[in-house]
Amino acid sequence: MTASRCRWARVAAEPGLILAVVEETLRYDPSVPVWRRVTTRPVTIGGVDLPEGARLFLWLAAGGRDGAVFPEPDRFDLDRGNSGQHLAFGLGLHYRLGANLGRLETRLELEELARRYPEAAPGREPGVHLPPEHLVPRPAGAAGAHRRGTLTGGPAPEPGANSSPRDRAMRRILSGAGRR
Repeated sequence: MTASRCRWARVAAEPGLILAVVEETLRYDPSVPVWRRVTTRPVTIGGVDLPEGARLFLWLAAGGRDGAVFPEPDRFDLDRGNSGQHLAFGLGLHYRLGANLGRLETRLELEELARRYPEAAPGREPGVHLPPEHLVPRPAGAAGAHRRGTLTGGPAPEPGANSSPRDRAMRRILSGAGRR
């Protein structure tokens, strides 16, 4: 999503595309690209005999790049009709219980970013670039207390008093500055 300013502009102009963005992102770049498994009995997979106890490295991400399922699988396509057929949340008994919550949270976040910053491509200049680790509280010290003087905990510093660029950007976002 972040590779194309035109793509972001399209999403900001057409918020109905956000669900497609979520599904295509999960297909194109899943958060858990691989699973490790151990066979519990001898099995043959794809013509290969595997003994009990064989260690498997299953590339789930490869499923999202299967050309038999997804035409032009290495292209990020907002108009792909079947992007929801990915394996990012597993399948069958191993399907993630939190899949719908993850989709909802991502949709809401993208809707708000598109509303507030329609002219910016996420992760690109100009605009706001906040790596994911800056969006959640980070514990500091053995007691797990949050760093003082940041948006992740403790009192905010006086304006201009040793606040980091990250803190200033987060204050701006959380205060609603730049809303349209």
